[in-house]
Amino acid sequence: MEIRKGTWRTVFLIGPFAIKTAFAGINLECGYIRSLLSLRKSKVYSFKDACSLWKDHLFDPLSCKDGAKYYFFHGPIENWREFWYYLKYRKSNMMPTFFSNGLFSIQRRGSAMHESDFLKLNQALMEVYHRDIQIPACVAHLLSGAFSHHWIPANFCYDRNGNLRMVDYGEPDVLWFLLRYPDFFEPFRKSSK
Repeated sequence: MEIRKGTWRTVFLIGPFAIKTAFAGINLECGYIRSLLSLRKSKVYSFKDACSLWKDHLFDPLSCKDGAKYYFFHGPIENWREFWYYLKYRKSNMMPTFFSNGLFSIQRRGSAMHESDFLKLNQALMEVYHRDIQIPACVAHLLSGAFSHHWIPANFCYDRNGNLRMVDYGEPDVLWFLLRYPDFFEPFRKSSK
């Protein structure tokens, strides 16, 4: 058994399965820090304004993405989205997710992507970023490296047949990319080394 800790979740690699728990996603410290930074950027003219804004950042995840609840619930939301995205679309570029209740999910485990293969993949992603003018701004910033959390080797692996698949696809922006380019990973089959 291997244990890997991500930004929002802890993953237990057990036999042919990856069990993703949302317990590592309780990232309140980061939520408080980001809330303070957002307060500093805001135009706050009184103590009452500051208290109101602080309350929104801590307790209202719908109106404030930087709020502490966002950091608390992001792991379970990612687990749930991956499960439903796979059930709904069943794309060959998604690693199958068999079950999720939010707190944990069960996904098929793959073999790690080689660093040299990832460099080729990253180059191809940059080509798509520069070529496709229809990419929404939210996806463009993912591909441009401004938000590189999803485009790291740990989020890609090979299935039993050597096909490259993405394991962390719970963000709507990543789903957009996977649906728009369903055959993008085809040239990146596992090389026999």
